[in-house]
Amino acid sequence: MEQEQPITPYPPLTRAPLKVRGVFGIAWQLYKRGFWPMLLLSLVFVTLPSLLTALPQLTALNRTGAWGDLERGLSEFGRLAYGRSFNFGSSLNDVAAVTGSMMLTWLLGLLCTFLLTPMYRGALFLEMNERMEGRAGTTRQLFRYALPAGLRRMYTTFLAEYALSAGVALILGFVLVFAALFYGVFAAASMFGNGMDFWSGMGALDFAPLIVVGVLLALALMCFSVLMAPVYPVAAHEGITAFRAVGRAVKLSWKRFGRMLGCMALLWLIVGAAILVCCLPSMLLWQNTAAASLLTAALTALMMAFVQPYAAAFATALYVDSAAREDAPASQEGPGGESTF
Repeated sequence: MEQEQPITPYPPLTRAPLKVRGVFGIAWQLYKRGFWPMLLLSLVFVTLPSLLTALPQLTALNRTGAWGDLERGLSEFGRLAYGRSFNFGSSLNDVAAVTGSMMLTWLLGLLCTFLLTPMYRGALFLEMNERMEGRAGTTRQLFRYALPAGLRRMYTTFLAEYALSAGVALILGFVLVFAALFYGVFAAASMFGNGMDFWSGMGALDFAPLIVVGVLLALALMCFSVLMAPVYPVAAHEGITAFRAVGRAVKLSWKRFGRMLGCMALLWLIVGAAILVCCLPSMLLWQNTAAASLLTAALTALMMAFVQPYAAAFATALYVDSAAREDAPASQEGPGGESTF
């Protein structure tokens, strides 16, 4: 059987050092090449699983009457309102509904994390590498990239990045919990020593140390994500997998860390603003919490189908810039050591 050949309707993109506008320009070129097949792949691997994962939680909230409680709480400016008397039978049913939804969500989450996510990321970055060479895959080819190519070529890379990310998240979580406990004990002892109630004695500025710790941890998480950004482009283009790909990515990112952090911070601001604007219609339904939550979940899942391919294109552009600066001789660089794109 003759193997299907990739379509090459575009000129190859130059792998050279880039200016900041060149990073965004290359990312846009990669994003729009073969846009519709990639959007379909994203809807199948991102939007649909997100909605299926959120559905059990939303259903449980509806069955337990939590939507009504939340709406009453909002209408009374945040005061907790139960709105119904305690009944053991109904409460037991509520517990069963919540427990069942949590178990189903957990199982769906495992399926998405360890099967669909590596398949999707493999297809995503293998396709971005092809687009750098001027090729754009058909829908059939993209799904072939997902299975089996994505799992076969990228799964060890996914596991390496996942293990490292989980470890970093665990450490940062412990730091945050320890800081909150330490500050809570210290503040409570100070308040009680002065004969004041804890909450009435706390002002907005008294939480400033915790806010500072939270901001520092968020910055640490951002820095880690910058170091991890080239992992999949390295695996797709250089054929390096697992922890070797992670090591190569960290090496590339570290040498251009400030530049990459600035580019990614700008991207996050743009994407965050776009998601916020797209989810604004759900705020019009704030009096109907269930409808607002369903609409927000649907819009967010749909936005991710558009955002994730661009994020992959952007990571590929950052990798191209960093790798070109690391590997290419100075004679191949444009004025000022950068391409004029």
